[in-house]
Amino acid sequence: MVNSICFITTGDIKNNASSKRALGMAKPLSDMGWKVYIIMEDTEENHHRTSFACDGRTSVFYYQAPSILKEIMTKRRILSMVKPDYIYLCGFVFRNIVPLSFKCKKLVEHSELLSKVCHRKIIRRIFDGLLEYCSIIYADGLLNASKYLQKVYMKRMKFCIIRNKPMLYFPYAYDLHQMQIRPSSMQKFNIGKGKTVFVYLGTIASNYGIFTIIEAARILKDTDSDFIVFVLGYGKDYDNAVKLVRKYGIDDNVYMLGFVEEEDIAGYFSLASAFISPMNDTIQDWARCPSKLYMYLPYEKPVITCRIGEPPLVLGESGMYYIPNDSKSLEEQMKKVINKDFIPPQINPQLHTWETRAATFTTWINKFH
Repeated sequence: MVNSICFITTGDIKNNASSKRALGMAKPLSDMGWKVYIIMEDTEENHHRTSFACDGRTSVFYYQAPSILKEIMTKRRILSMVKPDYIYLCGFVFRNIVPLSFKCKKLVEHSELLSKVCHRKIIRRIFDGLLEYCSIIYADGLLNASKYLQKVYMKRMKFCIIRNKPMLYFPYAYDLHQMQIRPSSMQKFNIGKGKTVFVYLGTIASNYGIFTIIEAARILKDTDSDFIVFVLGYGKDYDNAVKLVRKYGIDDNVYMLGFVEEEDIAGYFSLASAFISPMNDTIQDWARCPSKLYMYLPYEKPVITCRIGEPPLVLGESGMYYIPNDSKSLEEQMKKVINKDFIPPQINPQLHTWETRAATFTTWINKFH
């Protein structure tokens, strides 16, 4: 008997990383005999990503979202048409929730803890907290993207006096095909011999560590200018970050590249001497699963990060750790990379592919459902 699953996503993948779960697992699940459906917003980037992340075996339905009500109704109409065995909610947000009357198993993924994000308004956080508890009652199975979330929802399940509801620790992963290098991306920069190259990929925002990276680069240049930092991504603090780089006069060291096409990422990653993955000592960062961390693993290069949340669990003693928000501490780790004073990564990347995740997921489904 062939199982079918429908991933329900929301928003543009540029801004909502949870959609990566659906795209990453589509082909591996199809290889294992699943019939895969994906519901995605009708955006240019979503079309672009699905064009190479999915093949003809995956049925992708695009919706337009002129209003929340229209989005909800469209998603429900699609589900009524395809009648999957499982619905996978990539985030328990109001736009994704379908009625309990749908005769299929409902799986809910948690990739963050919105009720604990301090900069959100208190009323919004209370609403988010209610949704988080409701998801425990609503779901037939819960999947948590971090160990922290796994512990939180185990406690909450006991609080709700719910026992034996299936739950899976389910972090992100990387796509083997994303390592294919597009030749044109390698022609954009002429990296001189002996240059140490650091790469950061992510949202350009203060709470994601961009200003700590720039400040560390400024300090490092005082003693060693033979390095480059590629900053890939865009966000609310992008313009301010560019201004700070110019103010410090480190334009030749820090390249603010903005949004980079998916096909070009492998080119930059292949040049890396080390990757930078900032974390903050906040509940938000303890709870989230940094998806970029898994994209770095197959390159088998050092990862400079913090002992917060998922990174130390994945990297162990081969991680290069600095004090959160401490630019001097980050600079010291960058200097170690330049001096080749580090332990080579001792991680098997094959444990973190989407193929491995799909196999884990299927085993879990067969066991509990």
